Amino acid sequence: MRPELRNGDAKPDDPEDCVVGYVRIEPADPAALGPLCESVRAFCRAKGLILGPVFIDREVSGSEADRIGFTALTDVLALPFVKGVVMPSLDHLSPTMDVRVRLMKLFLRYSTPVHVVEEVELGADGACA
Repeated sequence: MRPELRNGDAKPDDPEDCVVGYVRIEPADPAALGPLCESVRAFCRAKGLILGPVFIDREVSGSEADRIGFTALTDVLALPFVKGVVMPSLDHLSPTMDVRVRLMKLFLRYSTPVHVVEEVELGADGACA
């Protein structure tokens, strides 16, 4: 089975430094996929990042660590021009902390920065704003 991808802004015939996206949808809601991918694309535009492909896992539980889209995503992290991963929230990895940590360790293996669209903003005192 092949992973599902959405095209980003990077040109496939001219690799340059880019980030890749990741979206997990459980349950598979076709209406939600477009806005989630667009949030990743808009984040990249706002931050000046070139977005490569967005890897998608549909109907995959957050408790499952073995995923086709995520496995394909980690395969491209070894490419020298892939400089990070962008996802709408860390819940796209998993809402379960032990699975989330297990998947995050794969990013650490490649020293890959993870950018999250829905980041928690902290005030000057370190409290959530």
